Amino acid sequence: MATIYNASQAGAIYETAGRKNPTGQPWVGPKAGGASKKYSRSSNPKAGQQFISNLPPLVFSREGVGRMLYRAWAANQGVALGAAMTAISNTKIKFYDRANTSALKKAA
Repeated sequence: MATIYNASQAGAIYETAGRKNPTGQPWVGPKAGGASKKYSRSSNPKAGQQFISNLPPLVFSREGVGRMLYRAWAANQGVALGAAMTAISNTKIKFYDRANTSALKKAA
């Protein structure tokens, strides 16, 4: 089975921003201690909300929620995945057919 994911960090942020918190992370301010990534320490208390509001809306598909990959999945309902799986299956069958046509011989 194939897996499709966004390997770039910027792309992953773009894909998933606003999934957990549609208005951004809870703000605690830049002077708050701790290293938790669950809270925003930006000097702008509305930074997360402003960032998310400038992105296109999240798209819901059978496979999940996102902006690019899940939008493509929702648009074609997995047709591309079906075509890819068929191609892999056909290639596998041809490979085994070629491997079984002649007896194995010793090399050198």
